[in-house]
Amino acid sequence: MVAKAPKRVINSVDRAVTILKLFLRERPEWSLSEISHRLPLHKSTAHFLLATLVSHGLLSQDPATRRYRLGLLAFEFALKGNGILGLRDAARPLLERLSASSRETCSSDARSAMSSTRWLCAKRPAWARATSRAASRRTCPRK
Repeated sequence: MVAKAPKRVINSVDRAVTILKLFLRERPEWSLSEISHRLPLHKSTAHFLLATLVSHGLLSQDPATRRYRLGLLAFEFALKGNGILGLRDAARPLLERLSASSRETCSSDARSAMSSTRWLCAKRPAWARATSRAASRRTCPRK
């Protein structure tokens, strides 16, 4: 179901959403110049909008090519919005069996060039834990 267009629009939000839609409808990666020409936006406006979207994780930028693509937060929204988080429930028993048989904490991460998000984790069984274990910088997310 498509929502009605509001009578009043916040231009910066509208432009940011329009940028995000480019990644869904046309191609997975865009340069700053391509986005500014496609919309059309002044290059500095496009740059600030892209930087804001990157800072919030909705987009990421490849450091080598400087091209933008959807970020991990966009992926998380898609998972929640489409009910695909059932994948987490389906994968959990497998990850728990792997953790029990290997006696190690097992996790599944979604990664991009810039960051990663841990979306599923099975801690090693209590009977397999050593009394002094190395602290991990990454922890399992809560169920």
